[in-house]
Amino acid sequence: MIHTCYSCGATAPERVEWCPRCSAVRSYFPSVTAPCTGILTDEAVVTARDLWARHARYVDLPADLLAVTGRLPAAPFLLALYGPPGAGKSHLVYRLADALADATGRPVVIASTEEALGPQVSARLRRLEILRNDLLITAANDLGVLLDLLRRHRAAALVVDSLTYSTLSGADLARLAREEEIAVIYTMQATKDGGARGPLGLLHHADVVIALATGGGWRREKTRFDSPAEGATPWAGEEAKP
Repeated sequence: MIHTCYSCGATAPERVEWCPRCSAVRSYFPSVTAPCTGILTDEAVVTARDLWARHARYVDLPADLLAVTGRLPAAPFLLALYGPPGAGKSHLVYRLADALADATGRPVVIASTEEALGPQVSARLRRLEILRNDLLITAANDLGVLLDLLRRHRAAALVVDSLTYSTLSGADLARLAREEEIAVIYTMQATKDGGARGPLGLLHHADVVIALATGGGWRREKTRFDSPAEGATPWAGEEAKP
């Protein structure tokens, strides 16, 4: 079986602890896709009804979250959220993590790349009353480490807050969502003119893109599962509270 480094794409015939190309630690995992043999197996074919049924289920979300995100499938998806500091990005994704853990009955991993494991995170958890053992928070910023956490705990979703302070790419996260069959949610900072800060690919890979503005305004710019919409969040200013 071929093993692939999720940090740089190098391959090896067996799992190794240290990547000789990029020096990442514990980043080698079995490749999900096998080389084409020219033989189409039954496992590679599904009926139209089965395929529709696989993606027809939607996550049960609280009404105020549903208004902002629109319908989200139980199948894998990527959601990108961007806005200026204090717009409520972290508030929204932490509540989404809480709702996904409830809806799936499985853990959710939060990669707190901007605030690490500092007092801002604990204050937010206390304010939102999210005190649960199946919400796993880490300051890890390495794809291999995060993948190990997701697999070890059979997590239903990964939240990256914020991708602006992460070395992960949109392609990394898209592959992670597809191959691990999980939801991936990430926040990004905004530029001075209000756009998303970072490569355009970070938004291109997302199935849903939501822009937040100072004061509570939001705009669902892109969605593959619902309709574009805009409005105001009822929790505007919550991130500024102690």
